[in-house]
Amino acid sequence: MSLKKAFNIARAIKAAGFKIVGSRSIGTDDGACWEATLAYGTQKLAHASNGGFGGDDEIRYLQSPKADLQQIRKQLELFFAIPEAQDMLKDALIVGEGYSLQFGSITQAQFNAKKAEILANPVQLNDETVIAAIMAMCATNDVLKVAKRDVKSKLSAMLEGDDAKETWHTWKGLDTPANRASVQAHHKVDCFLADLIDGL
Repeated sequence: MSLKKAFNIARAIKAAGFKIVGSRSIGTDDGACWEATLAYGTQKLAHASNGGFGGDDEIRYLQSPKADLQQIRKQLELFFAIPEAQDMLKDALIVGEGYSLQFGSITQAQFNAKKAEILANPVQLNDETVIAAIMAMCATNDVLKVAKRDVKSKLSAMLEGDDAKETWHTWKGLDTPANRASVQAHHKVDCFLADLIDGL
């Protein structure tokens, strides 16, 4: 997924009131040990995790006196109704099918058929897709943290072609009109990173 698309999706999800809280991850010999919670405003909805022992990802819905399972599902349905969230989920599911193709679990023809099916239909709410949403949001947040760090101390911009590569360039010096003009005089600038992540 391009960075522009990923950040636009993040912006739409944030505007709808959803966010990731309590995200933590460390590497282990058997994969990543991680956890993160999807929240709507101050209400925590679903906690996803993996102990890093080679097992499956797990999901737990966070019921409380103020929100039973039915209410949580209604909030998650609102999340799944966000068009940009659907785009994010479809991309995540296609990437997952790509891993199956890479490891020989499915053929190219099967991958093409699965991809077409994913693109043609809304992603349904279930444990697997809630986990996929949380993981995708965490991945975008990780990139966003690096982007925010870079724009604080450097002039950062995506040049033509960088978006598809999911990368950007940085130069010494602060993000000022003069420094922007200098970079634009020597490079084909697609967009400046500070503008792209503004409000996120």
